[in-house]
Amino acid sequence: GEKAHGNDLQFRQLEFTSALASRRPERMAEIDFSPALSSNFTMSEEMDEYERQAYENAMQYVSALDRRVEKNNAPISLLSDEDLIVTVQRCSLVRSLIEIVAEGGTYPELAKNALASGNLHDMMKSGSSSDAS
Repeated sequence: GEKAHGNDLQFRQLEFTSALASRRPERMAEIDFSPALSSNFTMSEEMDEYERQAYENAMQYVSALDRRVEKNNAPISLLSDEDLIVTVQRCSLVRSLIEIVAEGGTYPELAKNALASGNLHDMMKSGSSSDAS
């Protein structure tokens, strides 16, 4: 694992990009990996730089966005859900895939952004939740 010094981070990125290249070779130059976790907490002061980077990169954002084209004030993704799902299924080091549908500083802002994005359209029916739990 990443707690022991090794190359898991680089192997995960290489494995993911290689699996994607087998499916969509034309998309390779546009892939961006960034840390999803922050080590901005008290216990992180006891971590060395390697441990801090391993923690922050244990979960990563992967983006393939065309920032020249926008839909609903957001860049367009160059990869389909199916591209991402099949790519992750081909990986052994990448264990899960999570889609972020909206962001917001407060719950009302998050709800407004989620509805405005259209990312939840498959869960909505006539403007209200369909079989919501």
